[in-house]
Amino acid sequence: MKTGLDIIQLSGDTFEDIGFLPINSLVVTNSHTSDITFDLVLGSKLLRLSNTDTDAIYILKNIPIPTGSTFDWEANTFLRTIGTQSSLVRKYDNKRKRFEQLNGLTFLMRVSSGGTADVLIKRR
Repeated sequence: MKTGLDIIQLSGDTFEDIGFLPINSLVVTNSHTSDITFDLVLGSKLLRLSNTDTDAIYILKNIPIPTGSTFDWEANTFLRTIGTQSSLVRKYDNKRKRFEQLNGLTFLMRVSSGGTADVLIKRR
């Protein structure tokens, strides 16, 4: 499988859908004039362009990135396999007392309100 590089510019606190493909690493550069925070979640595509995090599963939450700085993150083996055709994501249902398969998931990311960032996503 080929390795790819995705580039996205984030602005504000609404989630951007970056697709449900494995993530090898992220480089997030603060391009704003003040400190920002960064979030990466696994959630419904319906969260795109909203700032609500209903039923989102946080992978990275409120990661501080000072002005002019870069956050460099190497994903663990777990995230390198989520998003492949053979991956299965399940969530525990307390009412049914069992794990239920989740469908229609995607990775989403955002920065803090008013912030901007450039993001490089290494995928395979």
